[in-house]
Amino acid sequence: MKLFSAYIKLFKKHLTAILLFASFLFVSVLFVVNHQMENNSYADDKITVAILYEECDSEFADGFISQISSYARVTDLKQSNKTVTDALFYRMVDYVIEIPEGFSKQLQAYKADKEPLKLKKYTATKAYAVSTIDRALTEYCQYYAAFHNGHYTMQDAEVININKLDMEGEQQRMYYFFNYAALSTMALIVIGVAIPLLIFHSKMVKRRFAAAPLDSSHLAFEWAIYEIGYGILVWLVHLIVASVYLGRGYFSLYGLLMSMNLFGLSVMSVGLGCLSSIFIRNISVASVYLMSMVFGICYLGGTFIPQQYLDVKVKSIVVFSPVYWYIRSNDIIGNISLLKLNFVQDIMEGFGIQYVFCLAFLCLYFYARHQKYVILSSK
Repeated sequence: MKLFSAYIKLFKKHLTAILLFASFLFVSVLFVVNHQMENNSYADDKITVAILYEECDSEFADGFISQISSYARVTDLKQSNKTVTDALFYRMVDYVIEIPEGFSKQLQAYKADKEPLKLKKYTATKAYAVSTIDRALTEYCQYYAAFHNGHYTMQDAEVININKLDMEGEQQRMYYFFNYAALSTMALIVIGVAIPLLIFHSKMVKRRFAAAPLDSSHLAFEWAIYEIGYGILVWLVHLIVASVYLGRGYFSLYGLLMSMNLFGLSVMSVGLGCLSSIFIRNISVASVYLMSMVFGICYLGGTFIPQQYLDVKVKSIVVFSPVYWYIRSNDIIGNISLLKLNFVQDIMEGFGIQYVFCLAFLCLYFYARHQKYVILSSK
């Protein structure tokens, strides 16, 4: 276990710096979580919305009104095109939704292979809040259909808050903690995996290993022990911090699922750390480069800005970020009790995609390392 012993020696040598860096990350995460709990800075602009519907669709309309009431003003409007046109022209309302008669019944019986159902919508502004209402309406229709296909009624359901997680107290604190923990987890693992790889793949160290009577498969096994073990260690440290910070609220279904989600992110970070070591030449500035990369990935993935506020075009790009799927899984986990539906498949999809990212990163790393070895051998 010569290689593993060398890792432990290197770890002990830089133990003070590692502890200071980890402490800084944890303090930053806890500070941001507390600030987020006290002052949520992400709020939609309130616009005035009018909803026109028939009596048979009152259940559907009342449910949607309850969803948007926290970030939109809902007003009554007479059902006539002239009234709608005048109201929009004089800015009495910003957005009008007209629900066709029998729409809710059609939605309950809707199948994916049919033509999409359409609502009439009128607007006189291109404000961002309009797109927020559009997203809320689309998602509300999906959940409404899911409830009725699952033999629920809207009276049986708790309030479904589509655009804002309706969590309180410990559950909301846990949600924010695990979201921001993505930054500290990735930073510690990526830097902790990439820098030792840079050191042990330097020319001087490689020559020493080449002269030593060590089998290559044995070395690869020790590499795997360190990388996986280090990733698990960082994950366990985060769980200890979470249990102390969150208290008894952590020991619940939410805590279990979010911990599993964080484990997937930790495994992915190991692969990302290996791949990152290929592209760094100067070890003295490696930490700066790696931290900047991790921060950028977390920012685009929705760690700091809720994913529901991201534009559709931005989302089409950030789906290639592993953090996007981590945050998406956390969002689904946070809404389990609100929706009373089985979202295990969607959650497992997020977990699985993170492992796929890890596998892809490791394949690219081994391919690049092999190509570099072939090039050096041919000289």
